[in-house]
Amino acid sequence: CPRTRRAPRSFCAPPPRTSACIVFVLFGAPVAVRFPRGGVSVAILVATAVVAVYQVALNNGEDLADRGVVDPFWSMWTVNLAFGAAGLLMVSRMGRWIASTRSGGGQAVADAVRDRLRTLLGGERRMP
Repeated sequence: CPRTRRAPRSFCAPPPRTSACIVFVLFGAPVAVRFPRGGVSVAILVATAVVAVYQVALNNGEDLADRGVVDPFWSMWTVNLAFGAAGLLMVSRMGRWIASTRSGGGQAVADAVRDRLRTLLGGERRMP
């Protein structure tokens, strides 16, 4: 993709769109590990939300490139870089997450938030 504003957006689109597969894997693996008993409904909900946010951001970047506000290279790759960085952050924390096979994902999230707030506010952590 030439780094000029005059380059058509369609010339810059294929590599970022195909690299989206890697970005979605970086998001999917940590979510699957974090909520193993969440079931198909949680997987579908998270996948739909991630793809929807990704598509909206990518389409907005394309519109900015078409209007000449942003360089086409950056308008197409910024979304992948942002989502990729967030995915790598989630992957780096995967080993610290403890998933329980005793309950669904919703209760685990509520317990984790409650425990985190208690430690931040100076209270004692609840033992399982």
